[in-house]
Amino acid sequence: MSYNKFKTSIEKGLNHNIKSRKLNIEITVEEFKIFINKYFNRIEEKKEYSVIKIDKPDVEKVLFLLRVYHGLWVEVSENEIKVYKVFPKKFKIIKEVNKLNHCYTPKTFKTNTIMYPIKSSYGTTNKMNGISLWDNLDYIEGTELVPSVQINYDHICPVF
Repeated sequence: MSYNKFKTSIEKGLNHNIKSRKLNIEITVEEFKIFINKYFNRIEEKKEYSVIKIDKPDVEKVLFLLRVYHGLWVEVSENEIKVYKVFPKKFKIIKEVNKLNHCYTPKTFKTNTIMYPIKSSYGTTNKMNGISLWDNLDYIEGTELVPSVQINYDHICPVF
């Protein structure tokens, strides 16, 4: 999805519940309406991002809506969420990614490595924890696939 689709969801509401069996999260149409009034109506159109304060019990569901369902870039600190209108095209590694902290990574990514968001070919990324990235945009030989690995949010920062 995108920021524009997110804004449309806010304006028109949802016509069905949102569920994720994998993440064990469900957001009802009524609950979404509550989130609109409580949080999403505070998002400012003229800024590149908005900061909204979230009640602790709502954090997981609001993050699910923003990160997983709508595919937005958000930064979380304490009880605040910074919601960006544009998803970054590049990220920088801020803590080395290796087999010890990301057991599924095929190689080590050093601090300050520039990474690019890649749509996961197999849908294995848990967007509540991280995003699919890779250090170049080259296709795997003989395919139209770019490799990727999930890198957790606490190991990256956007490069705007």
